[in-house]
Amino acid sequence: MTLDITEKERELLADVLRSAHEDLREEMHYTERFEYKELLRERFELLKELQAKVEAG
Repeated sequence: MTLDITEKERELLADVLRSAHEDLREEMHYTERFEYKELLRERFELLKELQAKVEAG
């Protein structure tokens, strides 16, 4: 899949992903249920990968 976005849109998307990544990290820290924490870890890794792709431009 290819997504054509402007540089400003890419920067905004990178900021949004960075913020979501940090929010998820905090949520993982406070989560006690193992099953939910595993789900959050999977999302955390996906966000990290997506963030790297967007920042690579």
